[in-house]
Amino acid sequence: MKIQTSNRIESWLRYESVSCKFSTLGCYRTALASFCRWLTLKKSGTAVLKQIALLNESKLKDYLFWLSKQNLEACTRIHYALAVKKYLAWEAQQKTINVKILAGLDRCHFPKMPEYLPRPLSSENDKLLQEKLKLSKSPYAPSFLLLRHTGLRISELINLPYDCILTTSNNDRYLKVPLGKMNTERLVPLSQDSIDLIDKIKNKI
Repeated sequence: MKIQTSNRIESWLRYESVSCKFSTLGCYRTALASFCRWLTLKKSGTAVLKQIALLNESKLKDYLFWLSKQNLEACTRIHYALAVKKYLAWEAQQKTINVKILAGLDRCHFPKMPEYLPRPLSSENDKLLQEKLKLSKSPYAPSFLLLRHTGLRISELINLPYDCILTTSNNDRYLKVPLGKMNTERLVPLSQDSIDLIDKIKNKI
């Protein structure tokens, strides 16, 4: 389904594409499409830019109230509101709106994020899981074991290059993890068991 946004927002997205990842732009686009729906909800056919020019602090608080009524998790609502605030800050730079109205999107008005305690596997269940993965005939089992051994994210595992092992002059071997979510590379020390798992995964490609 095509996500509808205004030409003005598309201009901002092109501006942001210089410094943002493609995935980040996609998140902005989704958030701002929702914002456009709210802007034209009661004034169908009215240009989005005209609606933006009429915004004030009170209306932005109304947007947050409307957002709270959508079937969205708190973290998603926060991401949407931050994307809208970033876009409107750009509009303020373009003199389309008064920067003071952004107070309506102050973090004090955002929903509180639930803070869940981590629930790690017990050492007994962890050992049991690893044993089951070692005995499994599934072609994905070595990949899940490698995740357990190295702490990789699934997206990082998927994006690993074929030649992902780096060997130093001391013959130490590391898994070279390319740029990912945090936009940084890192080296993960490899045990012989982990190296064997990587070889198994390569043989199945």
